[in-house]
Amino acid sequence: MEISCAKNGRCIVKKIFLCIVVSLLAACGGDDFVQEDSFEDPRVIAWNTDISYGEMTDARNGKTYKTVKIGKQTWMAENLNLPMWGAYCVDYRIHDCGVYGLLYDWLTAVGRLDCDFEKSCALPSVVQGVCPDGWHLPSVEEWRILRDAVGGDSVAGTVLRSKNGWFLDKEFPGKDTYGFRAIPAGGRMLDLRDGYHFVNQYSTAFFWTSTEESEFYGTGIWINRSFTEMRGGKNEGRSVRCVENSEAFSPETTEHFEIPQYEPAEFETDSMTDSRDGQVYRTIVFARQTWMAENLNYRYMQKTAEFDSSSFCSNNSLDSCAKSGRYYFWSAAMDSAGIFSDDGIGCGVGLVCSPAEKVRGVCPEGWHLPDSTEWQDLIDAVGGVSVAGRVLKTQYAWKDVNNEDEDVNGTDDYGFSAYPANWISPNDITKLFTSTGSTAFFWSSSDREPNYACSFELRKAFESAFIPFLNKYYAANVRCVKDR
Repeated sequence: MEISCAKNGRCIVKKIFLCIVVSLLAACGGDDFVQEDSFEDPRVIAWNTDISYGEMTDARNGKTYKTVKIGKQTWMAENLNLPMWGAYCVDYRIHDCGVYGLLYDWLTAVGRLDCDFEKSCALPSVVQGVCPDGWHLPSVEEWRILRDAVGGDSVAGTVLRSKNGWFLDKEFPGKDTYGFRAIPAGGRMLDLRDGYHFVNQYSTAFFWTSTEESEFYGTGIWINRSFTEMRGGKNEGRSVRCVENSEAFSPETTEHFEIPQYEPAEFETDSMTDSRDGQVYRTIVFARQTWMAENLNYRYMQKTAEFDSSSFCSNNSLDSCAKSGRYYFWSAAMDSAGIFSDDGIGCGVGLVCSPAEKVRGVCPEGWHLPDSTEWQDLIDAVGGVSVAGRVLKTQYAWKDVNNEDEDVNGTDDYGFSAYPANWISPNDITKLFTSTGSTAFFWSSSDREPNYACSFELRKAFESAFIPFLNKYYAANVRCVKDR
């Protein structure tokens, strides 16, 4: 038997059988396990053998999909699975892409880089988007036509969803009456504290439409026990089903999808010396910003409101500091003791600081701790949220502990060299809170809650970059930005 458990606690059986724990003390064995013939692997999604399916082949990668005609529409009967930037396998498990397809952010789904989060764009009524030639991304109107063709709101969820695979909703199986085979791939969502994570796998199918709601949201379709139209953040990941062009719905001849690429920003490299201790740091210049290209390694040992010592080397090793820089509590990063400036005096755990001006913090003279908008400027400068993670991470040291053969290193296109140093927990400052090689966290000077401040985060297997909240009790790395 082999069982792998995702971070959210769901256990997927990979071989032979599943042991069901019926109490906290129960173990596998005796009468407590379910034999192979009584267990249904949720990742094996049945087809409706009563349906006569068609086929189409995507010329871009040679993948063949089953298709089905429902009413006057012809739909893909499988989720799109075309790898590109802005597309993600569920839980980053590449082998599951063959089952669930990929989850696309909205700008990738519609094929327009100018439709990114916080940007409103004028789209035509029919958009090819990420779909193959001869097919297009359905609008809300086309999803409504499908809904009405299968019986309307009250039954659409039941008759469109697959017969099995709904592992977290087994009491309400689908009928897949028309062969649409909506499968519960779930979605990729953003949590301001925890960054991006995957939700509702085995219980909900989320699909994008080509209909924009606002600069922040696209319109999507949720299929579970019901059929629901619901907005979703443009930076969220959802499945894509394409519908064949027809006389009534065909993209404009000038509208053609191109896989989103990014143009490398122009940059220069240099160096700076911290006059406090003589350490030399590499720097890079993007347009109007000059960044340190190494983690700060200044030995800030001032007392803060919560801790006697406020900067640390991993495992108390100076060699670790030389490689990955020091870790600073947020109060230390902000120089709450006012050693170097008055910008961040008193900023720490338990209150909202919200400084109005740039905060020097623990940075060298003439430099400051970046705020969240400056981190966003960096993301934009290197091609946007969907590629920033890849191009800023080092080409080494990043690893996926669940799949060591998977290459999750970055390309480090600009020499920013974000090293996967993770963060340190205040419970034991001599040990990393998470496994080495999986994440990188950097402080910002922006906070919105008493116990949380904005940070900049890169993760294993992510091509994206994030600006989530991080608990001020944790210790993270610091990158400084030159004053203008």
